[in-house]
Amino acid sequence: SHPTPLDLSLMDTDELLTNPEDFKPTQYSKNDSTVYLVDQKQYTNSIAVISDLPQQTKWLHIKAAIAVEAGFGETYLVCKLLGGSDKKERKVRLFNPISQAGNINDYEFYVEVPEGFNPQESAVYFLTGEQFTAQVAKVELCALEPAYE
Repeated sequence: SHPTPLDLSLMDTDELLTNPEDFKPTQYSKNDSTVYLVDQKQYTNSIAVISDLPQQTKWLHIKAAIAVEAGFGETYLVCKLLGGSDKKERKVRLFNPISQAGNINDYEFYVEVPEGFNPQESAVYFLTGEQFTAQVAKVELCALEPAYE
């Protein structure tokens, strides 16, 4: 079987939700309309945000479809989790063995909310180099909490 976008996220993060059926989505930030970013430098605008995370949030699930024309080899997709003075970030590279520059590639990864963390806000954005041209076809940020108490 071929590696999936989720498999390849493990090149950059060791956080993987192995029992997704035990969790339910509570909050979504979803955008299906294509966003074109042309000749951006150090582009850090958020492409998905949840500004009021439920306290019971245990995981964040990120899915995106992105084509990078310029800056492919140095661009990461980052998810930031904020809570009070706490901050956590996880990033996955856009250049991986199953992604091709110029094509729309699928990406997917999870971020675990640490024990004792007071989740308040999450955002997804790019970490880019000096040149970045891309087409974001889809991005989805989802907060997950336990499905059963």
